[in-house]
Amino acid sequence: MKKFIVLCLIVLLASCGKPDLSPREINQKTDKCKVCNMMIDHPEQAAQMVFNNEDHYIFDDVGCLIEQYKLENKKEIGMMYVKDYKTNKWIDAQKAHYAYNEKIWTPMNYGVAAFKDKKERDRYANKYSESKKMQFNDLLSLKWGVHQ
Repeated sequence: MKKFIVLCLIVLLASCGKPDLSPREINQKTDKCKVCNMMIDHPEQAAQMVFNNEDHYIFDDVGCLIEQYKLENKKEIGMMYVKDYKTNKWIDAQKAHYAYNEKIWTPMNYGVAAFKDKKERDRYANKYSESKKMQFNDLLSLKWGVHQ
């Protein structure tokens, strides 16, 4: 009986670990943007919000992620990810470097490209005159051009 109790305690303690806040891969056949309800046709532009309960919200555009972020209880959000414009890999949305210009094509026309590397962002932003070089918090108050 003691062995059974000890085994139960070990299983119970093992299940009390930290939640898995990893990004998940996009399923283009079933994933829709939480904000605009569009299918994720361009996964290289996708973003996602992962909650502490391991639920995922998927977005087709960085701008949609930002719009949803403004509505959420920040304490419940575990992580947020965007795709690096150059490498197409998931990166931490709050640590990413952003370039904004109305001429940058994105699925919902928000015009924001994300980069892990600041120098890559700067190089890309310099291709478009009047681009804004931004960080995550700057996006929260950005006047989105066509989305004003």
